[in-house]
Amino acid sequence: MQIKPARTIPHVLKRAFDAFRANDPIGMAEAYAVDAKLETEYDPLIAKAFRLEGVEAPVLASSAVGILRFYAYELSMIDVKDVDIVSVAECQGGMDVVSRWSIRLLETGDEHVGFCNNRWLLDRSGRKVIDGQSFCGLLPSQATLIAS
Repeated sequence: MQIKPARTIPHVLKRAFDAFRANDPIGMAEAYAVDAKLETEYDPLIAKAFRLEGVEAPVLASSAVGILRFYAYELSMIDVKDVDIVSVAECQGGMDVVSRWSIRLLETGDEHVGFCNNRWLLDRSGRKVIDGQSFCGLLPSQATLIAS
């Protein structure tokens, strides 16, 4: 059973999730403003799976080109199988979105299920992301993500 968020997600974020589901880094980067910033932190389990064990600080990307490069690198390692939006909440100037996803690592064929807690600040028009923060991690096998 999938529980739909009570609040609808802005169109710009829906397009970004659709692009992630389609393994499309260009579509994901198009959600961001030209001078946007993105900060992504991985828990140790996902860092190990992605072979990023030495990365201890959040990964930072700035500008549309830097964000495109980040997504192109990330999506070059995985095949996205599915993405579900678990919860959506408004925050000051943007949205907090929790998502659950399943991927297959292209190098090993290993499949993983994980989550991301995202905070995106939108521009005044609500059509572009100007700042993004994400924390992504793996869920143990057969785990259920519960959101309140």
